[in-house]
Amino acid sequence: ARAKIIFINPASNLRHCSPFKSEHRSGLSEAELQRWDALVRQASSPGLPPGDALKALDQAAAIDDRHAGLHNVRGQMLWKAKRFSEARAAFIRARDEDVCPLRALSSMLKIVAEVAAKRNVPLVDFEEFLERHAEQGIPGDDWFLDHVHPTIEGNRRIAVALIDTMTREGPVRIASDWNEAAQREVQRMVEGQITPAMHGAALTTLAKVLAWAGKHDEAFRVSLRAATLAPEDPEAHFAAGKNSMHLQRFEESTVHLR
Repeated sequence: ARAKIIFINPASNLRHCSPFKSEHRSGLSEAELQRWDALVRQASSPGLPPGDALKALDQAAAIDDRHAGLHNVRGQMLWKAKRFSEARAAFIRARDEDVCPLRALSSMLKIVAEVAAKRNVPLVDFEEFLERHAEQGIPGDDWFLDHVHPTIEGNRRIAVALIDTMTREGPVRIASDWNEAAQREVQRMVEGQITPAMHGAALTTLAKVLAWAGKHDEAFRVSLRAATLAPEDPEAHFAAGKNSMHLQRFEESTVHLR
């Protein structure tokens, strides 16, 4: 059928997605593991300044720098310290060290770009777009619902980029009145079909999946958004209550469960 391909590189949530599974490097002694654990606990102490936490994490990394969770915590501390370029590098390392890599690794992103260039295939560079538009160039829940699935606005921007690419490559000829206003009208029509209750129900399902994966911090954030969008939905409040309980936020849990 002579169909043509457009690649979109599989960008992912860096700032608000912890690794799915972390493992220590092989060969650590029991004493090294205990020291590593102690340093990470020290870094996670409430009220500890980010600079002191980073010192402890750097000492832990000197013992074992293959633990994905360690790099994620470093990224969070670097973000708090407003050291954004270092934070981005730490979050990327956390993604790449994930033993259960449900987000595309840096090597995979490189391969997509290499194949597109070698085969002369158009590439919609979603990762580069996020570097320009995400807060401090580090995409989080401002652009992703979970680890890889974009928000409604993220999907819209991908769609516009695909139309631009198809127009440039030739298979699509856009109408003379296709402009920003026309795009906003399409956006209004499509998003008008999604009620807050529908959106809240979808986010409640997502919160259940994240909780099943043991990612209670992320499940809590999503379930709170669900309960806000669908305040009359008992399932949304049950998810918010259960997830806040996992985080020992008992007062919030009681409110939602009641």
